[in-house]
Amino acid sequence: GLETKTFSVTLDNASANSSTIARLNPLLNGYVGDVFLHQRCACHILNLIVKSGLKRLLPYLESFRTAISFLNSSNQRIAAYKGYCIALGVRPRKFGLDMDVRWNSTYLMLKHLVPYRNTFNVFIQTHYPRTDPLLLTDDHWYVAEKILIFLELFYDSTCVLSGVYYPTSPLMMHHIIQIAKHLCSYENDPLLRNVVVPMKTKFL
Repeated sequence: GLETKTFSVTLDNASANSSTIARLNPLLNGYVGDVFLHQRCACHILNLIVKSGLKRLLPYLESFRTAISFLNSSNQRIAAYKGYCIALGVRPRKFGLDMDVRWNSTYLMLKHLVPYRNTFNVFIQTHYPRTDPLLLTDDHWYVAEKILIFLELFYDSTCVLSGVYYPTSPLMMHHIIQIAKHLCSYENDPLLRNVVVPMKTKFL
């Protein structure tokens, strides 16, 4: 008798669940009628959209990951960086690596790193084994600053739509429209065009 008692089904975005909903839909239609709606997880979709763009920036991101891993791989190195920051009157901090499954951790990794550009860059170039080209160049930092500004809206939307103490579905359309305008405004940006085009395709 569940077909006359079900009001809502909560599930993730796995393809098996899509097949399940397709089978359940005719059974529930007699009870709920044509208003039955399969609403997918907005945050999961946002994650897919942004990750499709970040793939184009992989060489830059890998350089930052290598630099952070190099710093964190030795307690002596961490202590040396801390001492260097204190000597310059900069408040020292630790830097964490991002996680592949959560794009917003990549945003936060860069957000924490960019304000420390001067101290971090000098320390890495001084201690990292000499390579040609350098591990972190001015281009790396320029891209990081640019991508931070671009991704801020996606990060804010993810935070809002991840809320658990208030209904998020009434907020979704507002953020979808904001993101659509945001993608269009950056579509012709010479640096970000290759990032935005696949994101826009995934968004649509």
